[in-house]
Amino acid sequence: MEIKCKRNIFLFSLSILCTFVFDCGVAVTPRLTAKIPPQTETEVFRLNLFYGEVEALAGLNVGIVNIVNEGMIGGQVGIVNVSKYHLYKNTYGAQVAIVNISYKDGAGIQTGIINVMIGNSNFLQAGIVNIGAGGFNLSIGAFNLSTRGVNIGILNDNSLGFNVGLINSGNGLLSVGAINIGKDGSFQVGILNFCKKGPIPIMIIANYCSEPELQNIETKPEAPRSTE
Repeated sequence: MEIKCKRNIFLFSLSILCTFVFDCGVAVTPRLTAKIPPQTETEVFRLNLFYGEVEALAGLNVGIVNIVNEGMIGGQVGIVNVSKYHLYKNTYGAQVAIVNISYKDGAGIQTGIINVMIGNSNFLQAGIVNIGAGGFNLSIGAFNLSTRGVNIGILNDNSLGFNVGLINSGNGLLSVGAINIGKDGSFQVGILNFCKKGPIPIMIIANYCSEPELQNIETKPEAPRSTE
């Protein structure tokens, strides 16, 4: 009884603080919500029993499936966390779940089994599978796919930047691993180094991939044939 009373006092105090300082609200369940003032679209705390959507988050979002529609500053903790794309609002904070998905620009941390980052963001990704598209990230996991920045894993595939792994494949500026498969502009250090395009297709220890420049071959016009 005493614990429940303290919890109610805490939520009430938080809502009052939110009202006068942040102009945002507090929600406890996905359907039964308490927002002060009622017209607010920004929440500082949301507890979802199963599934819940928040228009904008400036605080903590906890539940099974957590979705933020219009930008986030804070954290999401759950099974699936999604911070959606918005034209003017970004994602700043941490996502901790089995699956984390972040759109648009921003900065923060993703920790989970599958981490997906889409946009020009600066994130630390720590998980089994890290997927990126744009930005500059530190990705640490078993499989890093299309990530950019510093990539550390067993397999770094189509990753741009500094790659350290057992197998590195893609446009890494510098790749260090047992097997490196590179394209144009890739410097490789490893046991076997393959270049899809370059002067030396395979080398041990080190290799550099450089696509040869196309040479324009000028053909002389044929002399007109004389008719008798």
